[in-house]
Amino acid sequence: MIVTDQDMGMRSAIEEVLVDMRHRWCMWHIMHKLATKVLNRLLRDEDFKKEFNACVWSDLLEPDEFEEEWKRVVESHGLEDFDWFNTLYEYRHFWIPAYFKDFPLGSMIRTTSILESENSFYKRFLKPRANIAKFYLNFNHAVEFQRNSRTALDYHDATVLPILATTLPFEKHASTLYTDTMFKRIQKEIVEGNDRCRVLGFSSTKFVDTYKLGDSNRKSNNELKKIPDKYCQSRWMKTPLAKAVHGEFHDDFPTRSVVDDRQTLSKQGISMFYGFLRRFEGDIELLRAFVGGVEELGNSGNPTTSAAEKR
Repeated sequence: MIVTDQDMGMRSAIEEVLVDMRHRWCMWHIMHKLATKVLNRLLRDEDFKKEFNACVWSDLLEPDEFEEEWKRVVESHGLEDFDWFNTLYEYRHFWIPAYFKDFPLGSMIRTTSILESENSFYKRFLKPRANIAKFYLNFNHAVEFQRNSRTALDYHDATVLPILATTLPFEKHASTLYTDTMFKRIQKEIVEGNDRCRVLGFSSTKFVDTYKLGDSNRKSNNELKKIPDKYCQSRWMKTPLAKAVHGEFHDDFPTRSVVDDRQTLSKQGISMFYGFLRRFEGDIELLRAFVGGVEELGNSGNPTTSAAEKR
């Protein structure tokens, strides 16, 4: 997928050179131009803005449903003779979500999505008039904050047991696969599908049509026990989670208080602990030795060990 503005020369070049690339127009650029293309009375018309946004932003509409809704909005607000709207409709397959249902868009609706997210995060740490030394220190603080947040989320996903809303086997299976945030979204769909099956008179243990899943892992009675492998994408799984490739950052500057020292050491300890877990998870013997050593350390209170034992 490649996202650009509405430059026709770029569109032609992409079609000729990047033949295997899906091309999409940036929604932000299109909606930004809307204010200069419609009459002022429409810009003040809340009904028009709600109807237009519902038409062009919805990923629930099918292509024929979008085309019908677009024509209704254009005709009801007298926009049939506006060339800009006619051009947008002619190239609707470049920017309307209904024509990208076969492609996982993620954050690719707007070119500004990732940039806005980065700006929103880093401006909490960086100052526009900071010199290069302050920029370097503040940037490292921002990166350390991201690493600590990821570590906390890893710990949450590794220790928290989700509360199941149904007795369906594939809900329990999903709770063991997906991160806590993603599982809550999937669980909501499972509950809605389960309720729909009950309304239609089907057993709650039968296959839920909401997912439109394949035939894998089904029994002869159409019962689904596990989430099919093709829906187990690594981006949303508890393990292995995507890990940033980075070196260790050592803060050589003295901290101002004992509380700061304690927090720094605590964060360092958590980071080291999960780092060792990730290193040893592929070797069961090393993992057993690591867990045994941690358990022994915990049972011994404040141990005094020799250099050899520490190694």
